[in-house]
Amino acid sequence: MFDSFPKSDKNTWLHAAMQELDGVSPFEKLRKNKGGLTRLPYYDANDVEAANTFALPASSYPCL
Repeated sequence: MFDSFPKSDKNTWLHAAMQELDGVSPFEKLRKNKGGLTRLPYYDANDVEAANTFALPASSYPCL
């Protein structure tokens, strides 16, 4: 089933999305901010690798 769909990447998606949005960057127009977190309209494997470097601040509460 998945073989029937063409391979795509972020640049292909970006080009198609900009056409749909009349030249406006989808990363600007479709970005969502809530609770101090920014959600982008598209993520790929490179974004996941970058997110793995995220670290929470130290806490004075012990883990149970």
